Amino acid sequence: MKKYLSYKNQIKGFKEVYETLKAIEKIAASQIHFLKKKTKALILYSTEIKLLFPLVFSSDHFLFKKKKGKKALLLISGNKALVGDLYHKLVKVFLENRSFYDFYFVIGKKGKELLEEEGIKLNKTFLISSEIPSKEETDLIIKEILKDFKSNLFTQLDLIYPKFISFTYQEPVLEKFLPLEIEIKKQNELGFPIFEPSRQKFFSWLLERYLDLSFYRFILETKLSEFSARTIVGGNGAKKSEDLIKKLSLKYFKERQREITQKQLESFAVHNLISK
Repeated sequence: MKKYLSYKNQIKGFKEVYETLKAIEKIAASQIHFLKKKTKALILYSTEIKLLFPLVFSSDHFLFKKKKGKKALLLISGNKALVGDLYHKLVKVFLENRSFYDFYFVIGKKGKELLEEEGIKLNKTFLISSEIPSKEETDLIIKEILKDFKSNLFTQLDLIYPKFISFTYQEPVLEKFLPLEIEIKKQNELGFPIFEPSRQKFFSWLLERYLDLSFYRFILETKLSEFSARTIVGGNGAKKSEDLIKKLSLKYFKERQREITQKQLESFAVHNLISK
């Protein structure tokens, strides 16, 4: 095969890579604005719920109780690669703190794979099938977690997730989740508020609503970090592919021209021999 044809085949391959990476970059970037808006709305909603806590606060609720017992650590990740070292950073924080915990949980296929590669025996794995998880999906996870917490299987749950700092930077964070640690200042009641069916049940509903929303926000912020990282990786990969295509194209044209020139010289030499 002529050498310049091998360059042509390489160029074709890198063009396919370039187009794939650009598509990945665009798809990931298209989700970022939506997720930023969604997480901001969840924070505002959770803040509004907290404003109602002083009216119905009850310190003996099981979500506030601190007990001695076993601790659980939950790592939140995603299902797809092409996120740079995002998940490796999460796993690094997990490994640095694992000795303080008795149970290990993970959300997401990639986190599961990386932890198992490190020899971590996982007690529970939660997989979310949707690219953008729905609250219904995350509610099923938090429901199972709350059931284990209420039954004292573990008395503390901390989680690790990638906190979105900016479009180009996501920071692994280890955060306490259960029991809840919320500063509540009792207020003097004005009038005689009526709660249905009771103050205690209303407070329990508020707490669980707050917990569900907080957990959903952690999941969406993980997705926000994932898409941001994938946009950067896709963009960088596409730029490198584009640079390679330019270099190979230059070699292709040079080698092709060399072949053409060589053929012309050979043809000229043959013509001279025949004409003599």
